[in-house]
Amino acid sequence: MPFTLVLPDAYPLVLLTAVGTYWLNFWQMSRVGRARGKAGVPYPLAYATEEQAKSNLAAMQFNCAQRAHQNTLEHMPFVILGTLVTGLRHPRLAVVMGLSTIIGRAIYTLGYMTGDPKKRMRGNVHYIGTAGLLFASTWTVISLIRESPTILTSLF
Repeated sequence: MPFTLVLPDAYPLVLLTAVGTYWLNFWQMSRVGRARGKAGVPYPLAYATEEQAKSNLAAMQFNCAQRAHQNTLEHMPFVILGTLVTGLRHPRLAVVMGLSTIIGRAIYTLGYMTGDPKKRMRGNVHYIGTAGLLFASTWTVISLIRESPTILTSLF
């Protein structure tokens, strides 16, 4: 039996929010590139050495920018998928949670890039969005399965 999925009218806003993660990534990449240049860390090195970071604030700031970007990349698959799935049934919630994650990650990055890793905590609001998307997307999938009782029997 076919499964029909109708997208909510607000779904383009969900897509726009997901695309916002690309812009966040691009912005972070540019910040890392600038910090790399100021620190004088050559490619292919991913980080300045511990000695460089201790003696040179620019090197520490580069390491922090690099780590903020990598940490964001670790979160993005969850955020993008969670936004797209949640938006199937709860588009406004998906947009709010997705934007809170994007804005929180930007604040996280700016704090981290000061060279004081503790200042990244200012952006921890992103965890509210990420956790919200985790639970909302899980509930959305469960709801879709419950609405189509034959979906499970069609697997066997």
